[in-house]
Parts: sequence; C-alpha cells; structure tokens
Amino acid sequence: MSPFVYGIDFGTSNSVVHVYDMEAGEVVELPAGVETSIESALFFPDGQGGDFLIGSRAVAEYARSGMKGRFLKSIKSALPEPSLSEITIHNKRVRIEALIAHFIGYLKQQCDSFLGVDTKRVVLGRPTYFSEDPARDALAVERLTRAARMAGFEEIFLQPEPIAAAIDYEQRIDRPQTVYVADLGGGTSDFCIMRLDPARIRETDRRGDIQSTAGVKLGGDDFDAEIMWARIVAYFGYGALYESYGKWLPVPPNIFRTICSWDKMSVLKRADIQQALKTYQFFSDNKPAMARLLALIDRNLAFAVIKAVERAKIAATDAERAIIRFSDRDIVIEEPLFRANVPAILEARLALLTTTVEHHLKTAGVDPTEIDAVFLTGGSSLVPAVRQRLARVFGDDKFQQGHAFRSVAYGLASSARLFFSTVSA
Repeated sequence: MSPFVYGIDFGTSNSVVHVYDMEAGEVVELPAGVETSIESALFFPDGQGGDFLIGSRAVAEYARSGMKGRFLKSIKSALPEPSLSEITIHNKRVRIEALIAHFIGYLKQQCDSFLGVDTKRVVLGRPTYFSEDPARDALAVERLTRAARMAGFEEIFLQPEPIAAAIDYEQRIDRPQTVYVADLGGGTSDFCIMRLDPARIRETDRRGDIQSTAGVKLGGDDFDAEIMWARIVAYFGYGALYESYGKWLPVPPNIFRTICSWDKMSVLKRADIQQALKTYQFFSDNKPAMARLLALIDRNLAFAVIKAVERAKIAATDAERAIIRFSDRDIVIEEPLFRANVPAILEARLALLTTTVEHHLKTAGVDPTEIDAVFLTGGSSLVPAVRQRLARVFGDDKFQQGHAFRSVAYGLASSARLFFSTVSA
C-alpha cells in the first residue's frame, strides 16, 4: 500500500517533482541526494542506439560531443501540435508522448527508489491553455495523460499550474486574500485570480475560490530570442548586403530571426537555403560575418549561443552589466548586456504580457485595487523588467515571490488531497 502521491511539474525548461504523504497529510521533504529537479532536455548521442541522457547531463554531453547527435528541448511546446506527433531520432520515429514519458518516468523513479514504493498516483501540472483552440488543447491533455501512463502512473489528475502555485502561496499567509498568481515559465505565462484563506487550506473542494484563469504563449525562451536579436545577430551578418545584378540588397532578415530559435535551425540546413547562404556570402559586403553564420549552422552551435544569452540574462537580474560570452574556433562573442537596456529589448514581449494581464482582469471583472497580493513564480518572474512592467498594473507593493522553479510542483503535490482521499494499493 503506497500512501504517496507525486506532484509533477513538467515544464518547457525544467521539470520538478514533490511528494505528498496522504497518511501524514503533508508534503515530504526529500534529501538533496534525490534528484527532484531536472532540465527538460534529452540527448541521443550518435552511435548509441536508443541510449539517451536526460537533464543537465544531456546539455553537458551535447556540448562536449560537438553537438553530434539528436538534442531535444522545449518538447512541451509540441503537445498541442497535431502535425507533430513523432520526432525522428537516428532514423526511428518516436512519439511525442514517449519522449515526455522519459521525464515523468525519471522523476518517478527517483522518488520511488528513495521511498521504496511503486507509486501509481500523480497530479500533473498543465498550462491554463496549451492552445486557445479547444481541439488542440484537448490533444495536448490526451498526450500528456498518455505520457504519464507510459511512465507507470495509473491514477492521473491534471491541475492548472497557476492554481497549484496559488495553493503553495496559501500555506504562507495568515489571513484571507484575493491573489493574482503569475506563473511565468520558459514557454508559457499562466495566470489565476483566486480567493485564498488559510482557514480553508484542508478543504478538498476549492473550485468556488477560483475566480478566473488565463494564459498566453510567452516565456523565457521568447525573452532569450529577443536579446539574441538585439545583441547577437550582427555577429552573423544581420544588416549585411549582397550584390545582385548590379544592385545591393539586404540579406533576408528572416534568416536571422530563425537563428534566434535554435529549435528551428534545421530549416537552414536545407540544400536550397544552404546554396542561397553561400551565394549571399560570396557577394556580401561582410564576408567574415556571413562565414560565421554558415559555421553556426554547420556546427549546430545555435543552442550553445542562446544558452550564453540566457546566462547573461540571468546574470543581469542581479548585476547592472553582464557579458554574453561564447567562443568556438572562429566564432568569438563578448557582448555587453546592460540591465537598464533589457526593458527596451523586451518591449514587444512585455507589452503582450501586460495586455494579457489587463484583459484577464477586465474579463474577470476585477479591478487591480481589489488584488491583495501578486504571487510570482517561474523562472521569468526573476527578470526585473517583468516585475517593473507588472508594477504598472498592480503597483509595486503587492509582489510576493515564490520559489521560481518549485512553487508549482509543491502546489501540485499539496493538491493531492483535492483528488485523492485514500491510500492506494
């Protein structure tokens, strides 16, 4: 008989698990030796058959091997895509849910091994909307549920991630509050307006306390892409001209937008695009930069460059100035990133964020003055420009910061009492 239920937050960038003990009525604190948080990355090295690495080991080995093999990240974004049901890995087609099952199964195995059980019950996090299209949203739910079954779970409930974060926050307050929860992750931003009350923390049916939910496909990956666009693409020829029949024309900017999203880089390896790029380089007024672009594509370096951008973005949350550093043979980047400049770089994305929040409040019929606290969680909540923009809506005295990467999983585990009432077989 297993008294445990797992709360798993399978995220675009990171995945986390917490454990709820139904008998004790509390979240179990596992020791540091149990890996309960991993990067949402898989790497299938060349020549290794079906073997793969997961988490930070996948990222490290992908870089160490010279990017030789099949590297997968942000797989969560594929869940609502009907045209993307399988991914080719070493000439074999693998279903999306089978790949996601690796993450869920790995976290399950870590907890099972420590607890000495085979837990069959899980509360899984899900965005408020995988897609605004109901059919695509339903497809994502079906795939995520199937992945959990493939990982070994039998009793599965899905909980919206911002509601899970609200449940986490409720355990920290001492009076009733109307709370606006913003879960700002790597791929999506999800929101919830909920009435919280520490006196109701043990109640199993809290549906009446949820006033409204909302979400938008916007996250840290988008911020990284914008910084890449603003500070890095010039290293690879953005702004270059090439001569064609006596006229000087700009190298198409869509090429440089593509390199800002490493997962789309395979498009640039098509034979026709490769030929066009070589033509642009030959007739270019900036041949060294265009040569770097070809090397970036040929050596699969886009992910490593974007990781350097991400590191600088994170560093700029605490420092006034950070450096985007990257070096690989003929590609050497040392580009300053000033925290004061980040809001302007992210302007379009931040505008979408606040427009979504303002529309959510208006649709829910809630004035910002009625919100007692704004609870922030998710990695992107640490970006100062995000907090500054949200302060325009709520003021700057209502923010409460949750654990950027663990609040949702903790809330999911705590949600176990809402879905389960007995010890399972």
